[in-house]
Amino acid sequence: MRVFCYNRFMNLPWRLAFRRVGEMALIVAIGGAFGLAANRIAKKPLPLWTPLPDRQEQREPLAQVVKDLPRSSLPTVDCDTLRQLRDDPSTLVLDARLDAAYRQGHIPGAVSLPVVEFFVKFADLRARIAAAGLVIVYCIDPACPDGRSLGDLLQAQGIRKVMLFDGGIEEWRRRGYELAVE
Repeated sequence: MRVFCYNRFMNLPWRLAFRRVGEMALIVAIGGAFGLAANRIAKKPLPLWTPLPDRQEQREPLAQVVKDLPRSSLPTVDCDTLRQLRDDPSTLVLDARLDAAYRQGHIPGAVSLPVVEFFVKFADLRARIAAAGLVIVYCIDPACPDGRSLGDLLQAQGIRKVMLFDGGIEEWRRRGYELAVE
């Protein structure tokens, strides 16, 4: 009967192989370090990686389009006038906020057209927007640029009767007017 012997087990060839693999890994690591150092001090170093695109660069096309638009002075409408105008069937109210914010509460009768999704959603709403006698756009509050940007984008698409509700949903809420929730 054979008895297990620890010394015989530890002297098997696979242990020697693991030692050799470790030595090779050390040699490769040292060679890589020397290669990186040499590349770093070279007059024309090789590009080793390309930086990941910045999130700001991903938004650049829309930001560039909005920036390049001629800045029109959109006529503004106050809260009480908007309340009266939205009851007119020829008036279309557009919410420039994101869909999630729109679903949490919006001016009754308003249609969601987030400025960040303008080029995706405008095609579906083009006929409805063109048929409207007056289009009123709004965002969160006067500090939010999306309402004005949406108005500028609409004017660039040939929609001329565009007004801005500058107070936004915050003024509507502050006045105690009803909100529609989806």
